[in-house]
Amino acid sequence: MSYKVFISSTSKDIDLAQDLARRLKTAGIDVNALETATARETTSSKINRDLSQADEVFVILTDESVNNSNLMFELGAASSLRKRVTPVIVGLKPGNVPS
Repeated sequence: MSYKVFISSTSKDIDLAQDLARRLKTAGIDVNALETATARETTSSKINRDLSQADEVFVILTDESVNNSNLMFELGAASSLRKRVTPVIVGLKPGNVPS
């Protein structure tokens, strides 16, 4: 069974998320991202399924995403599921990182 990672990001940071996913896949890690949702799945059901199956959640935090309510919801859901959360901080000053 491979190690599974869920990448949480906003659509504005899709290039960062895709780059991170590519690097993780190269390292042999199974990556779940929203762009793999099927037409029959709603976004929320895919998020819930992928978060529950993930071993770890990577959250991409940028100036674009730090105040995004959907991203913060995913972060809260990951926390409530007691998932290991790894922040990927890009371009944020220390005082702007959510705690």
